[in-house]
Amino acid sequence: MNSVALSIMHSAYDGSWLPWTTGISIRETTDQIQQYKSSASEAGFFQQAFDETNTAVSWLDKMGNQTAQIINAKKGFVGSAPTGYDEFSATRQTSTDTGFFIRYFDENANTLASIDKSGGAVVAGLINTNHTGESSTSTCTRGEMHADDLNLYVCISTGKYKVVPLQAIQ
Repeated sequence: MNSVALSIMHSAYDGSWLPWTTGISIRETTDQIQQYKSSASEAGFFQQAFDETNTAVSWLDKMGNQTAQIINAKKGFVGSAPTGYDEFSATRQTSTDTGFFIRYFDENANTLASIDKSGGAVVAGLINTNHTGESSTSTCTRGEMHADDLNLYVCISTGKYKVVPLQAIQ
């Protein structure tokens, strides 16, 4: 059985809030919203969203490109940020918030990379050669790890590197 349901709700005509706050509510449907181009050359957007200053904050064009523009990047995912803002930003909601900011998996559900909400990062096959030649007196941020052809550099809780010669590792 095919059916179409649409429930559009709004604030009271006097400007006060009503007991519901849903703009469009679609429940228990197989396909919630379907939008189609009528021709291959049809331009425009399937969907656009704007903030209170009429600035577009997200849009889905008719080529299938989705963009989210988060002006104050406190949480979420952005593909291209305005000048002067971070490209990607995620914020833990509370000090006890757990889980992951982001996780990547291979086709067998093995973790390729992840960043948890405590700041722990996992990268399969990690290679980082951006910093080389650090000494035990170089200052660093705890948890940094670097390697070159001769040594492994691990930053410990004192803010200094422990330098391990790779030839010593069997």
